Amino acid sequence: MAVEFKTVEAIDSLVALLRVAEDSAVDHYEQDEAFHPGIFPGLILLARFAAERAGTEYRLALEVAEKNRRSYAERDITNEQLAQVTAERDELRAQVAELTKKVGELPAEPAPEQYPWQVGDEIWTTDGVVETIEKRHADGTISLWDRTGVYTVEELHKQGWKLFRKASDSTGTDGEGQS
Repeated sequence: MAVEFKTVEAIDSLVALLRVAEDSAVDHYEQDEAFHPGIFPGLILLARFAAERAGTEYRLALEVAEKNRRSYAERDITNEQLAQVTAERDELRAQVAELTKKVGELPAEPAPEQYPWQVGDEIWTTDGVVETIEKRHADGTISLWDRTGVYTVEELHKQGWKLFRKASDSTGTDGEGQS
């Protein structure tokens, strides 16, 4: 911007000098006076100097403008890359949100095993003890050898109990099978 201003200033100075020379020549002509012979060569030298200076300033202004153009182009490329990275980030955030939503939809407890526990099956407890199923009741609950009470398989799954070993032979749900 400053270089462009200097170029305009140099051109304005040249125009002003030429107007002074023209006015002086017109005054001398109208008054029928002799014109000093050194004025024209001096004005011509000043005009040449101003023209060269204006040319130099103009070339500098072009260089600055080209540098600015390159800088703006680089800025535009950087902005495009930033927009692309931002879009990719937003897409990843959406994927994370979708996955988080799906994780929230998963059941908190593991799904019960497909195999229905039978009389004689051995169950691994969370405290590392192996229990044996003594009886399977008609309502689907089970009783264990060394424990009092009746349990559902789902309840034991929730506590983290797992099937340790299947019974070698089971007669069904009456609890009277032999192994």
